[in-house]
Amino acid sequence: HHRLLAIDPGFNFGVAIVELNFDDDICTVLHTHTFDIFKVAVGVHHRIFEIHGERVAKLMAIETIVSRLMHAWKVSGIVSEAPYLGRFPSSFQSLTECLMAIRNGIFRYSDEMPLIQYDPTTVKYSVGAPKSKDKGTVKDAIAKLDWVRFTDPNTLNTADEHSIDACAVGLTHYIKL
Repeated sequence: HHRLLAIDPGFNFGVAIVELNFDDDICTVLHTHTFDIFKVAVGVHHRIFEIHGERVAKLMAIETIVSRLMHAWKVSGIVSEAPYLGRFPSSFQSLTECLMAIRNGIFRYSDEMPLIQYDPTTVKYSVGAPKSKDKGTVKDAIAKLDWVRFTDPNTLNTADEHSIDACAVGLTHYIKL
């Protein structure tokens, strides 16, 4: 088995724990969640929030989440969607900072585990989603993959777009292996 923490980075921080069974080439999504990073920052890092401000507290929250998830799920790899420099340079900056916070979280778990990144277009195409701005296309594409299972059969109905995108990132890694 190969267990991954897959991430859709941002301040709506989508995560998925995805596991590949090499015996039957079945990929199982064990867990999905989207963290509201503002709430985590205020709740867990309220002192940093007061002293250093919202942005620093949010980045500390991402670092904490990554570290805790990696320890709790005993992952053997971590993948993330890469920042995309499109029409919004400030979004690219935020996502680049998020990736550094993710790396800091990884270092708390292992200083020998690389952060693998896939650009958004590669992720969409890997799971078979058509080129579209509609967020539902990724979910619909994943639903058609016969080698993907979910421990919670309602995942595709209940998970938000950030968790679904994190699933797609994890599945992309398995496709690329």
